[in-house]
Amino acid sequence: MKRLLSFILLTPIIAFSQNCEEYIELGERAYNSEKYYVAIENFSKCIELEPLNDWAYYNRGESYYNLDNDKKALDDFNKAIELAPKDAFYHTMRGDLYSSIDMLKKALDDFNKAIKYNPEYDWAYSLRSKIYLDIEEYDKCISDLNQVIKLGKADDWTYVDRGDCYAFNDDYDNAMSDYDKAIELNPKNSYAHYSKGFEKELWEINPCKDYKKACDLGYDKGCEKYSKSEWGCN
Repeated sequence: MKRLLSFILLTPIIAFSQNCEEYIELGERAYNSEKYYVAIENFSKCIELEPLNDWAYYNRGESYYNLDNDKKALDDFNKAIELAPKDAFYHTMRGDLYSSIDMLKKALDDFNKAIKYNPEYDWAYSLRSKIYLDIEEYDKCISDLNQVIKLGKADDWTYVDRGDCYAFNDDYDNAMSDYDKAIELNPKNSYAHYSKGFEKELWEINPCKDYKKACDLGYDKGCEKYSKSEWGCN
């Protein structure tokens, strides 16, 4: 009888034991449901079982990032990269975190490494282009977005971003061409309409139609420009 009781007591432990992969799955479900604390708990359990699991560290870092805990997110991204130093995805995501906290030099370093390890990783080019725009290296910004387009990964925002790079580079024709392409791909992209109007205004061309379209699509700055423009749009 005593041996049977021992078996009964052990049964629930065996039935409910989980491996790292199952904790990862539970963590990802919680993450996708925006239950970040639950996600962290499950990723941490995986790390307890497998301290060298880079994917668990990365996912826990993403959960911390969504809770605005940049320090813990960075710690986990660092650990993931320590365990998988040539993973382009990890470098890109850490670069995105660095960018969000204005550590642009470190962000660039990570994007450069991501592209080195995976020259066809479009997201790294796209994020790096935003850094180049911020630091006023417009030719490099355009070059990165050209690469995204060459890789066949462009969407309307790719053309909006390249249009902005052209605009800051005083290239009106190419800027307008890109804004038009963005609008062709997504006629409801209010920022593309606004940017087109803004660029027109800089070049002393009537922007009213574009500001109105941006306003109609819900972009507040378009409404402000439409109502206050020296062109007397309204």
